[in-house]
Amino acid sequence: MSTAAGYPVVEGIAIATPSSSSAPQHVESLKSAKTSRTTVSEPPPQELLKTLQARGFPKGLSKLLHGSLHAFPLRIWLLDNSGSMTIADGQRPVTDNRGKLKMIKCTRWQELVHTALGIAGLSVDLGARTDFHLLNRNDAGQYLSLDASGGACAVGAAGGEGDQQALETLLSLSPLGTTPLTEAITAIISLIEPAAQTLKANGQQVVVVLATDGVPDNPAGFLDALRLLQRLPVWVVVRLCTDDDAIVEYWADLDKSLEAPLEVIDDLAGEADEVMEVNPWLVY
Repeated sequence: MSTAAGYPVVEGIAIATPSSSSAPQHVESLKSAKTSRTTVSEPPPQELLKTLQARGFPKGLSKLLHGSLHAFPLRIWLLDNSGSMTIADGQRPVTDNRGKLKMIKCTRWQELVHTALGIAGLSVDLGARTDFHLLNRNDAGQYLSLDASGGACAVGAAGGEGDQQALETLLSLSPLGTTPLTEAITAIISLIEPAAQTLKANGQQVVVVLATDGVPDNPAGFLDALRLLQRLPVWVVVRLCTDDDAIVEYWADLDKSLEAPLEVIDDLAGEADEVMEVNPWLVY
């Protein structure tokens, strides 16, 4: 977990509404939006608390996760499956024969798949809709909506609904292709835009997570597309899949070019190290 400007984040997912006065203006307007629906969440069921605590979430964090379901009715994960994701400088946690976690080397794609499947499982437990978009189509498809919310969100889906097994199939094929982030963001805009007024009226945002290890094929066009996206009721998170200095610097510089802040999260091991520096008691 990390925080920025008062926003709690778990593996790139917003889990509560902002608590800081430094939140961007468009977010503050969402907080004050009038809605006929209650914004006070019900306490999470005890069974859900037990399930989340079994995943390692403390009780307080479990309540925040449950309480975020109204504020963030949809999460869209854009997964970079370009050819560079086959580079073997990633890390992912595994359990050894003594039941202890350790980090092992893997490809960037394997690290991201591990994260995506974990997010999928958490979404099912919470009853939260999460859509997965591949940057490049593969033989199994490109889009999958894991809608565990029962259709509670007004935003349309790019592809059909599926379960965790279907997601595993979609992510099982090797990465191949370039980094067409501009086209991918434009497609996401077309999905969110028709529901923008409804989302604003309900005081809601869509969380858009860009999980990538590279630079867009069309940097200038991507900047324009990102600015258009940030005019919608969204919260954009960049989840880096590399610690390459040039890539990290690109995304840091991009953040300075935008009106709304861009949440940039390091690769799994890098983010865990940062969390440990300030919260050694917290497992990321």
